[in-house]
Amino acid sequence: MARWASRPIEIGTGNTFTPPVINLADLPEIMDESEACSNPDFATLAVAGHGRDPDASKAARIAAAALAGTRSLDETQAQVHRDLIMASLSEAALLELQAMTSKQTEYTTVFAKRWVTEGKAKLVLRVATLRFGAVSELEEERIWDTSIEGLDLIAEQLLSASSVTDAIDRARAIERTNWLQTTQSSV
Repeated sequence: MARWASRPIEIGTGNTFTPPVINLADLPEIMDESEACSNPDFATLAVAGHGRDPDASKAARIAAAALAGTRSLDETQAQVHRDLIMASLSEAALLELQAMTSKQTEYTTVFAKRWVTEGKAKLVLRVATLRFGAVSELEEERIWDTSIEGLDLIAEQLLSASSVTDAIDRARAIERTNWLQTTQSSV
């Protein structure tokens, strides 16, 4: 596309105009968080240029740095940048980025929480459907209304539960017990 867009254009009287075009793949690969924080716009463009690189690990490192760079932006700008970053990644790079971020115990951005929760909810629904057949609307709604941690518990309970509702109820009981224990130990 860049080659096509940079072709000279005949503008008459023997004159031509050659538009300046940047090939995104020629942008530097920004993997340093401090560099990404100092210029988050450029870091996001770097992901657009390298997010589908055959080396998914490299693409994920570039994306991770760019995501860190969004912390210096206001929430509206940061969300636009995060959306562009995620849309620019190949499936393999997304999986690599997910593996990198899953090592962290807390997802800090609204986008990350939504992304992880949606993925886990879809997986829980898939496993529930494979194990028990069709999932009722109420069960599906309860799954979609569950936290990241709660979805992990439901997934575990699906292995031994007698129904989807049983798995959800068991997971919620475990969450309540964990919460009570945490609350009592902090008092």
